[in-house]
Amino acid sequence: MPRTEPHRVPSPLFALVKPFLDICLLRLAPQDLPASQLLLAVTVAGYFVFGTVLASVYYPLGTSVMVGVTETVIVCLMVALALYLQKVPERLAQTLTALTGAGAVLNLVALPLSIGMVAAKERGGDTSSMELLSFALLFWSWAITAHILRNALSVRFGTGLALAVVFFVITLTIMRAMFPDPAVDMLLELERRP
Repeated sequence: MPRTEPHRVPSPLFALVKPFLDICLLRLAPQDLPASQLLLAVTVAGYFVFGTVLASVYYPLGTSVMVGVTETVIVCLMVALALYLQKVPERLAQTLTALTGAGAVLNLVALPLSIGMVAAKERGGDTSSMELLSFALLFWSWAITAHILRNALSVRFGTGLALAVVFFVITLTIMRAMFPDPAVDMLLELERRP
């Protein structure tokens, strides 16, 4: 008699994460998510937590928390401004839910890569393959953000991609001004040694 697999019910955690995996694979758009304040709060909190954990690879814990807060606020403000300027502020909850949910997933994916790069640099090892993967992840994050913004703002993908890059540059500029990069500081210190 053939053995049949029992029907598995997805766990609540997987049910929560799956739509954001689908957004990361460009299968779902923000409008496919519920306009739920609770889901928005959960994804913003997840974005903050995973952003803070990722920052803790490079910064002390107190600074990591401030990095997480600052980045979360910047993302929320830029999205709100873009939607306001496009005269679609009613899309804010779904757009922020999509961006912060997908961002939390990306931060989780980036975590082992960042830990590996820091460990390899400390050993004096080769990090070129990890750096290449980091760039691929960065480009993919731009594609995801472009996909979300294209749908939220009702613009072409190219416009969404341009906005994704602008958002990245603004965020990076503010973050670097507020939180100097310890990796760059370490390299400068090594160059100063005889």
